[in-house]
Amino acid sequence: MNLIALSEEHFAELKAQLAEIRSKLERINPSDSYWDNSDVIQKLKVSERTLATWREKGMIRYSKVGNKVYYREEDIIQFLEDNVEEVKGKRGNL
Repeated sequence: MNLIALSEEHFAELKAQLAEIRSKLERINPSDSYWDNSDVIQKLKVSERTLATWREKGMIRYSKVGNKVYYREEDIIQFLEDNVEEVKGKRGNL
């Protein structure tokens, strides 16, 4: 095993770089699941035009890389929860 000595200045710089890397990694959630347009269309059973309208109106969050559109599963779930309609009338009288 080789021993490497660093000046205090270099050591401080290395610590700062490691802290920056750690900060960036903490913002990445590896459990995030991403869906593309076809995934969302299939799962929600909507048309491509409906999905595009939701994006245009700012109703649904998305990311765009080049021409490809992605949605976080968590954002799709939030979108559905935000658009829940309460059932009117008595239960059992549907």
